[in-house]
Amino acid sequence: GEVQKAVGEADLITLNVGSNDLFTTSLFAVAGVLYAESGIPEDVQNMLSNYGELGKAFQSMLVTAEKLGRLPEVLHTFNEKISEGFQTFRTNWNAICKSIYALNPDVTLVAVGFFNPVKTLRLSANQPQIGQMMDPIARMMNNFVRYQADYARQYLYADVYNTECYELVPVDDPTFGSTLVPAVHPTHEGHK
Repeated sequence: GEVQKAVGEADLITLNVGSNDLFTTSLFAVAGVLYAESGIPEDVQNMLSNYGELGKAFQSMLVTAEKLGRLPEVLHTFNEKISEGFQTFRTNWNAICKSIYALNPDVTLVAVGFFNPVKTLRLSANQPQIGQMMDPIARMMNNFVRYQADYARQYLYADVYNTECYELVPVDDPTFGSTLVPAVHPTHEGHK
């Protein structure tokens, strides 16, 4: 009720949907593929359940997948689930905008775009950046919000695609699990 009241009274609303839903759902799917035969180890289950430890879970699964020679399959599953999440995002974005305009048809709505927070992700220091595989998803989300969404002609769009984030340490670095979550957010310059 309080949110609806605030939306109804607002002059300006900024709207963005974080990437956590896409990322977290994809991690659970990867765990299901990687540990289909043996079951997800208890430590990985605990990490997946604790949002502060998602980086550790991601690290554990990628390292295990690489050791088992299943990295291509795991990355395919991850990307597939990200794509499915994108379809859900489209539906939810339109529903959110519709609700905002129903409560406040005269509001100035600014849709904030998306950036790739894991662009510099690599398995080890001497390997290519696999995080760039998320670029097409960020671009698709931006394209949808900017041009294809039901209310794209009514709101303003803020392009943040080139937002600067922190450099990620490689997945095989012992600090990866504890540094992932802070590193995927914009730097001071990125926030500007």
